[in-house]
Amino acid sequence: MDNAIKYTPQGGDICVAAVLGTSQVQVSMTDTGPGIPEPERQRIFERFAQVQSDSAARRRGFGLGLAFCKLAIEAHGGVIWVEPGPGGVGSRFTFTLPLNTA
Repeated sequence: MDNAIKYTPQGGDICVAAVLGTSQVQVSMTDTGPGIPEPERQRIFERFAQVQSDSAARRRGFGLGLAFCKLAIEAHGGVIWVEPGPGGVGSRFTFTLPLNTA
């Protein structure tokens, strides 16, 4: 959520959605920010990774947030990924977590 707020321009949109399935829940966050270039989409989940762009340089962080998200989600048996938002605008981050059916 922090990245969506940080990178979505004023007047842009952020949408959070969840879909409950029989064995998992899928949560997605879509924004209308600059998006993540295709070559960077897997790398951004690595520790200290940051997207290289002029706008990103003004909003520097440590490159740990998405790495921590990935670790937490995978520790609970889930998966996380990023893809372009609808119409190729912005980004859609999605993760799944299994449901405890016991």
